[in-house]
Amino acid sequence: MTAIYHTSPEEITEIKENTMKRLKTSTIKRYSNKQLVRHFDRSLDLFNTAPFRITGSGKVFEYDPSNNCYFFSFTTEDRDTLIIAIEAIHRTLETRTL
Repeated sequence: MTAIYHTSPEEITEIKENTMKRLKTSTIKRYSNKQLVRHFDRSLDLFNTAPFRITGSGKVFEYDPSNNCYFFSFTTEDRDTLIIAIEAIHRTLETRTL
């Protein structure tokens, strides 16, 4: 499994108003990869500097604040890593809105 380096809330410059609901475990199990990718992509729209970026070919790049650039992390076909990334985004959004 690919390691995900979580961006701490302090490293995210600004998050737009959180209008996304956290997915329940039962919903995640029921969602197809395509639906998870769509949710992931919409969640990234809430950030000015998103912790991840998705390409049209399904590659996900993670933001590295120390180098101020994105690097390849995983593909959207890797369902387990995609779920981990979605949960990391939700945790970051929740931390920033408290």
